[in-house]
Amino acid sequence: AGATAAANAGARREYDDPTLFDAEALICRACSRKFGSADVLRRHLAESALHRTNVDALNEAAVAAAREAAKEGAAALYRREMEAIRATTVGSSKLDGGGPRPLTK
Repeated sequence: AGATAAANAGARREYDDPTLFDAEALICRACSRKFGSADVLRRHLAESALHRTNVDALNEAAVAAAREAAKEGAAALYRREMEAIRATTVGSSKLDGGGPRPLTK
């Protein structure tokens, strides 16, 4: 379930995703290239192996970042839960006197 959430958080970009190019300036942001005409830019988006490789790398980086964020979130949740357990458990922390208290009769 965690991997699915991470994959969804880093939504996959399509090769012709409008955030990857500037149609007015004729620039492909994924490839850091400027083109001479809109037709050449469209052809690049549709057919370029370099463009596909760069977009795939961006997608992989986004998924990896989402997975890392999910791991960090899970670790923070675990720390909070452990702190809550320590706060409610008498004598279980070395901070409060060195371990469990002996049973009394």
